[in-house]
Amino acid sequence: MKAKVAPKVYISALVIYLIACGANASQIGELERDLTEFYKQVKNRSKSNARYSSVFGIPSGTVGGHGSAFMSLMAATLPNGATKSNPFDASAILGFSVGQAEKLALGLNLGIISINPVGHKQTIGFGEDGNLNVKIAKTFKIFNQQRAGLALGLNNYISWGEAQKLPGRGYIALTAPYTAKSGRAFTLSVGRYHNNDSFSDYFIGIGAGIIENMSVSAGLSGDSLTLGASILNSISIKNSNHTYQVGFGVSGVGHANERFILTLSKPLNWSWPQ
Repeated sequence: MKAKVAPKVYISALVIYLIACGANASQIGELERDLTEFYKQVKNRSKSNARYSSVFGIPSGTVGGHGSAFMSLMAATLPNGATKSNPFDASAILGFSVGQAEKLALGLNLGIISINPVGHKQTIGFGEDGNLNVKIAKTFKIFNQQRAGLALGLNNYISWGEAQKLPGRGYIALTAPYTAKSGRAFTLSVGRYHNNDSFSDYFIGIGAGIIENMSVSAGLSGDSLTLGASILNSISIKNSNHTYQVGFGVSGVGHANERFILTLSKPLNWSWPQ
């Protein structure tokens, strides 16, 4: 009995057939079988191996393990348009964590907001704007013995340059990962910002693994929608594996301040006394 073929496979076969135009019936039959098998493999792989998920552009309730660190580069489009001297907004972050999250852990992120070659006064722009962000987090067990993280954070705790014009913004965030029986991973982050001695916008984001080492997410902060995707992968250089994460997304979807964002992050580890 002939297996039922997914509509996407039929469409793909039809498009290829129309392009090729010279393929005979047996070739089309072989193509259909190949595409059906490919669809099954992708579907089964996404069910069994989609064990990575993250939420793009939404605060997290977790920090890394003791002695862990990361380095991240970001490039984003400018809402008011690019200029020759400032084609895009570029920044870098160096973060590290101390303490055990089961008890209490501290995360520190040093943000170099400006890494553009040309600064505000037409001098060297690298590092002329920046800030220090802090986060205190604790993990605990929830349903099915899976761990969730609760964090209190403060952005722009210490600042210099143009970053001094930005207000300090606190937040509380809860992040709960979940792995389904199929192996597919999900992540939920919810919380609220704190501005000027009072709570303000709520935020919520959910990420889901779709295939091995890749996840997609959607987040809402106030009335601002962020859509994104993340890929976690490893490359081998001189017999040493290097893990990195690539993220890309759009914040402020449909608003005047809509921005396209690209990030590249690399986790780091070193020996740190307990």
